[in-house]
Amino acid sequence: MKRLIIIGLIALVLTSCVIHVGYQPDGDLEYYNEALLYQVCDFSQLQVSTSTATIELEGSDDNHIDLVVGFYEYTPGDAVIYIENGTIKARSASGKQVLITEISGEIPQWLDLKVSNASGNIDISDMQDSQQIYISNASGDFFMEDSQAAEIDIQVGSGKVYLVDNAAYEIKIRAGSGDVYLQDSEVTEIEIEAGSGDVTFEDSELINGSVTTGSGDIILKNTEAGYVKYRVGSGEIKHLH
Repeated sequence: MKRLIIIGLIALVLTSCVIHVGYQPDGDLEYYNEALLYQVCDFSQLQVSTSTATIELEGSDDNHIDLVVGFYEYTPGDAVIYIENGTIKARSASGKQVLITEISGEIPQWLDLKVSNASGNIDISDMQDSQQIYISNASGDFFMEDSQAAEIDIQVGSGKVYLVDNAAYEIKIRAGSGDVYLQDSEVTEIEIEAGSGDVTFEDSELINGSVTTGSGDIILKNTEAGYVKYRVGSGEIKHLH
């Protein structure tokens, strides 16, 4: 288990890098393409905002952002994906929309993250020493593993939350419909509110906080819970070994 630590070829000097890639679907977008984006990272926070995309970000000890962006366009070569002032943008010769459906690649492992997605899964891994990781996903699962941060804040409307081998001073999770699962993780302050879904802790260490479910169980497997308060609606609290 980790110890808790609180703590394209374009060079930019910024305080944050914002990626805006939320576009609404268009029936005329039939052709799939990919853009390779690479830039030196000299900022503290990376923001990603999408409407319908699969997002996979992996921390690296390199000081660059190295991403592949998949998108649909009107005709082959119609769209251009580019970075301007730290923002991923899209333009097209036809004036048609560009639908970005995938962002994947490596980012510096110490970056703070703010990721918002309307529909699609989000996978974050190997982040180290981030101050804040914020995730908002309306519909889709969220996975996070092998990461450390001072604060992790997760909001999921419809989807599951998986946190494996993570360490944080504070974790907040609000899940509408879907299970929440923490394994091999260390958390000083935990706050979880789940509507309809089970909350499971396995081989984890929790110090303070509260866990509330509406119609799901709270399950503890080989977990030290300290001063954590549990509240259930129509579910049960189960201690398993």
